[in-house]
Amino acid sequence: MKWGLHRFYRSIIAANITKSTFNITLNIPSYPEPVTISIPINYQTLLQLLPVKIIAISDKALAGIIASDRFWDEHGYRSIYFSFEVEASDSSVAELLLKNAVSWAVQWQKLNTTELLGNLVRVPKETAQSFRNTLNMLPGNVLHSSGTILVEEGYSTIEMYLVKDKTYYMVVVHPTCDKVSVFVLEGDAEISSTVNITARITNITITASSSGTVKIGVKADPDSSLNPTYVAVKGINNLPVIFIESPANKSYIRSTVTIAVNATDDDGITSMEILINGTKVYTASNGGNVTCRYSWNTRKYVDGFYNVTIIAYDHYTSTIAKIIVFVDNTPPSIQNLSYTPTKPTTGEDVTVIVMVTDAGSGVENVLLSYSLDDADWVNITMNAKGGNIYEATIPGQPAGKTVQFKVIAFDVTDNVAVSSTHSYKVTSGAPTFEVPWSLTIGVIVALIAVTTLITVKKHRT
Repeated sequence: MKWGLHRFYRSIIAANITKSTFNITLNIPSYPEPVTISIPINYQTLLQLLPVKIIAISDKALAGIIASDRFWDEHGYRSIYFSFEVEASDSSVAELLLKNAVSWAVQWQKLNTTELLGNLVRVPKETAQSFRNTLNMLPGNVLHSSGTILVEEGYSTIEMYLVKDKTYYMVVVHPTCDKVSVFVLEGDAEISSTVNITARITNITITASSSGTVKIGVKADPDSSLNPTYVAVKGINNLPVIFIESPANKSYIRSTVTIAVNATDDDGITSMEILINGTKVYTASNGGNVTCRYSWNTRKYVDGFYNVTIIAYDHYTSTIAKIIVFVDNTPPSIQNLSYTPTKPTTGEDVTVIVMVTDAGSGVENVLLSYSLDDADWVNITMNAKGGNIYEATIPGQPAGKTVQFKVIAFDVTDNVAVSSTHSYKVTSGAPTFEVPWSLTIGVIVALIAVTTLITVKKHRT
């Protein structure tokens, strides 16, 4: 295993690290090809275990000493790990190592001297503040931020989309190594400058020669250990622009409606989403500007207000646009239809009165439609009289004509309600009047009295 431990250690410090994978290549004697091991990485968990420092290592990397100090944690500790049986040695050096390790470990105390940068990488507070100051002084927006691990001989990969002739600034915080090296792995870009802001912060300027994806390699130089690192990239990036063609904001809609949206961006739209009340209903992907048309069947939704949200993404940022609409698929309600007179005579107008209500978008128009002897229908706009009452008049007709009529009501979204059909026949002759019953009794009594009086007079003569 002599070759194994040494080569395994060398493979670790030469690892290539991507966004989610730790890739190790191990050369085994007498084996024809290198063996590649890919380990999935959860940076959120792994970086919480760092910093762990290799404080001593033998010439052939067969033995080492690792120290850890969780001084920021209320339940923290100090620990020393020996990869060899130090207690089995009778050397005075081994005894001193043990004593010093115990003495150092028992002196642990909680210190409020660090903070978790980006909730990932623990750094001294002054380093965190210097990082923020540096970032604030650079132009543009933060386009990328992540935690990663740097090794000495391998590299960690930062993948970005760069736009031609634009300048980008990569700020690297490396709390456990003195320097970092940065180079272009893939893509048409170049490293313009590398400046050490402090002993633990480096600013790298990158210029893109053409638009496209660029892979940047970052490695520790020359620390032989795993180094937690935080990276942020700034650059001038215009936000996507969203234009909602339809429906209009605060409009009433019904049936199937087309949500028509255009999104533009100088660097190209990567994707666009449509959400209705927070639920994603449509996604479009493109490499340039995006125009989408989504058919929304509102009949699958209950009537009421809905929030329509459009999100357009470019390579780094996003823009959100919102409108609110009212879905109304319910027609108006027609009630209490009446007309007078109910038995019109020649040339007599008939007045129709009805109540029309609409709980959604509201009543837009009410028509009185009538037909003479099954001929074509004639529409009359009914007049609003207040209190949801509408009124219209059917002109007087010649005797013998049969008139059919109905009421048609529209709401704002063009939902339609039609009443049942009513009819009457126009009669001829003088108008008839309805005499109250009390008046009829009075007349009868008067006639009886007169008749009785005349009879009495006859008998007397």
